[in-house]
Amino acid sequence: MEHDRSPKSGKRLLVGLGIVAVVCYLLNDLVLDGHPVTYDDRAMHFKYGSIGSDNLSRGFPYRIWQVLPEMFPEHLPCGKPKSYEAFGLTRDPNSSVDRPIGLSKRWRLGIGYTVGINCAFCHVSTVRPTPDSYPRIILGMPANKVNAESFFRFLFAVVEDPKFTADNVLRHIQKKGQLGYWQTFIHRYVLIPAFRDGGKRMKHEFGFLDRRPTPFGPGRVDTWAYYKVHKLQDSFWLFEKLPRFGRYTIEMDPGSLAGLADFPALWREKTDNGFLHWDGNNQSVQERNITAALGAGATPATLDLPAVTRISQWFESPDYQVETYHEIAPNPKPDPVLFKTLASQGANIFDKNCKHCHAAYWVHTSGLVGIDEIGTDRARLETFSEALRDKLNEVRHLSMWKLENYRKTYGYANLLLTGIWLRAPYLHNGSVPTLWHLLQKPEWRPKRFCRGNDLYDWENVGFAWELTDEQCPGFFKYDTALQGNGNGGHTYGTELPDQEKRALIEYLKTL
Repeated sequence: MEHDRSPKSGKRLLVGLGIVAVVCYLLNDLVLDGHPVTYDDRAMHFKYGSIGSDNLSRGFPYRIWQVLPEMFPEHLPCGKPKSYEAFGLTRDPNSSVDRPIGLSKRWRLGIGYTVGINCAFCHVSTVRPTPDSYPRIILGMPANKVNAESFFRFLFAVVEDPKFTADNVLRHIQKKGQLGYWQTFIHRYVLIPAFRDGGKRMKHEFGFLDRRPTPFGPGRVDTWAYYKVHKLQDSFWLFEKLPRFGRYTIEMDPGSLAGLADFPALWREKTDNGFLHWDGNNQSVQERNITAALGAGATPATLDLPAVTRISQWFESPDYQVETYHEIAPNPKPDPVLFKTLASQGANIFDKNCKHCHAAYWVHTSGLVGIDEIGTDRARLETFSEALRDKLNEVRHLSMWKLENYRKTYGYANLLLTGIWLRAPYLHNGSVPTLWHLLQKPEWRPKRFCRGNDLYDWENVGFAWELTDEQCPGFFKYDTALQGNGNGGHTYGTELPDQEKRALIEYLKTL
């Protein structure tokens, strides 16, 4: 028997499909994607804007995240404030933003705000000219105070603490502002349990921290260990029980887990010769930025590439200027005639001894120095394997972007020395505290020293580093005997007389 479908039933179907489409759009726009807090000013965007890591997979529910340092001071580094500054993050005293530099916020309907890491987490620090000076914030310099390992270990300890219960968390949240009925409900039954489960899952994914022989310490990270053991995928902690989608697997034998490296400076990446990262394993600034954003917690689907590109372009533009040594150096300023004379002598010494690796023309032509020639610690170089290269070059997001320029190299990259005075400690692993020590023979360089201080050593050009009774009160003791921490190699200039070394340093201050 045949049945005629009435025009009304067809209209109802279209209306129904339209409603479903609208609901799906709103669900995606208001709940899954949400709306990041944005900034017109590029410096503010760099400090607080989103790169896509404040997602439902890696972001932290803001109200929960906000109260954790006060709830669990016993899990903070000893002697540090009950705030996220305990991990070396910087809060701008002249800003009304409600979080330290390096953290973004995104709003979602029914959930509220989530917090995520952005580029400034690893690329902002401070300089104190004198012990009594207020810290001066420098955008784009290596975050030499930030201890990323300590930050994540704190979160892992919190979610396993018996005091992390819905009642306790809600009580602390209510102290900062009254929650409505819906927000109380969603925190108690969804966000707090999801935060706990997500934190435990993240601890499992970061299990390599317990297997590695050497701690990060401030200002450093093992860039590639995370990619070796983590399944890079798009999933949401609110829906962990559902089938996952958009899986991009980079899971493999961890191999070497001692490839620690300092956070780099962000300025003038494009002029650094197309050899990006310490070993020059990529020539694409965009791919370098994508990889960094994924490492900060963005997923292939949530990564905000235009936002990341905006940051990169700002640091390459004339609008951004690296702060100079003599702008920040304390009074009394050096005699200008003497300084000019020494700097001029130092420029000649640089031309004879350094320019073939570090002057603009030669950086573009020489590229890399083989590991046997430069002689610095091999761990960072060896941790980036051919297998990892191949896996990274498979990562893509639909037709929007693809990683394809990763390569295996066998040396470390030559870099321009712009703002070199702000990039201490030196060498790729931060194993030499000052420029003066870098110009000494390796056996004369400090075997142990303090890291994480923003007080500047104006004579030796670096940050305060000296040990006190073999300890670093409030800071981190760096030990060059540990795997990946070696301070050998780069012996260029070590044979110069002390007077010429001082003249060379005066010139390097001007870069």
